[in-house]
Amino acid sequence: MTDERMQKAIKIVNASGFFQLLGMEFFEAEGGKSRMRMTVGEKHLNPMGIAHGGVYCAALDAAIWFACFSSLEPGKNMTSVEMKVNYLVPARPGEIFAEGCAIYRGKSILVGEASVVDATGLMFAKAVGTCMVLPR
Repeated sequence: MTDERMQKAIKIVNASGFFQLLGMEFFEAEGGKSRMRMTVGEKHLNPMGIAHGGVYCAALDAAIWFACFSSLEPGKNMTSVEMKVNYLVPARPGEIFAEGCAIYRGKSILVGEASVVDATGLMFAKAVGTCMVLPR
């Protein structure tokens, strides 16, 4: 169960314009892990009829960020500084999930990884990213 602090953060993030625009919705963030879902629709497709790579990037970046954020002590904030993505399988319209995990937490740098999968576990993309703790 996601704790009260993370539930509040999830509510704020899910209400943001960017998440609303893409239809991304986080439903879990706790202890260095995160999960979100979105339904890939017409607005997410490139001219070839598959999910645009930017959709994957946005979902992966958000999943890494939220996984790392959920491992920070209260009162701290952070931002993404880099990410490396492997595109594995093209996604067509339907529900996908991004699952993130914090894999390293230092004083000022955090590293996380994330995957975009469907309900069957088929992996569409994988990423590793770095986040930086922001000064107060």
